[in-house]
Amino acid sequence: FPDIYLIASGGVSGITDIERLDTISVPAVIVGKAIYEGRITLKEIEKMNLN
Repeated sequence: FPDIYLIASGGVSGITDIERLDTISVPAVIVGKAIYEGRITLKEIEKMNLN
């Protein structure tokens, strides 16, 4: 379904999960709780956006 815009939400436990989702072309990830719990930092996300 190429026209579906998929957003991953829930179960994101670290930056590795975001990297894996990127490799399968998931365009968006909700990471609020992971940031709140300190499992992902804004600095890590910033580095991903610079690549």
